[in-house]
Amino acid sequence: MKLSKMGLSVVTGILMLSGTGVSASAMTTPKSLRGHWYFKAGDNMNSYKVTKHGIYEKENQSKTFYMPLKYKGKAKMKIGNHHWKKYPWYKFDYDFSYAPYKMKIAGKYQRVMLSTREQGKGMAVYTSFVPAFMYTVPAKF
Repeated sequence: MKLSKMGLSVVTGILMLSGTGVSASAMTTPKSLRGHWYFKAGDNMNSYKVTKHGIYEKENQSKTFYMPLKYKGKAKMKIGNHHWKKYPWYKFDYDFSYAPYKMKIAGKYQRVMLSTREQGKGMAVYTSFVPAFMYTVPAKF
């Protein structure tokens, strides 16, 4: 019994020194992105649930997909008529990037999530409420 405990501690020490252990810190999404988000694309309503470590995506009442947070960083952008500024970006998949933002919708400042989902000159705006139509904002990268 004494020998097996000593052997276990030696193996644990070797793993810690070699760097092959599992990292305790995983990438987390900021609290400003967490929650339920909605985006209307034509007749389809897409809903997203952002959690601490990933995103659940449900498009038009279909199957829900989970994607973990893969990348995060900052990008210099010009959103709307504002000046160039660095914004934090988060990628859950290889296609789209998401950023927290505040903008005026229906006369009131709302917390929104911007996405590179829309092809062209604008970005998709995901709202925390179910929108009546599709919101986009012009942006330059």
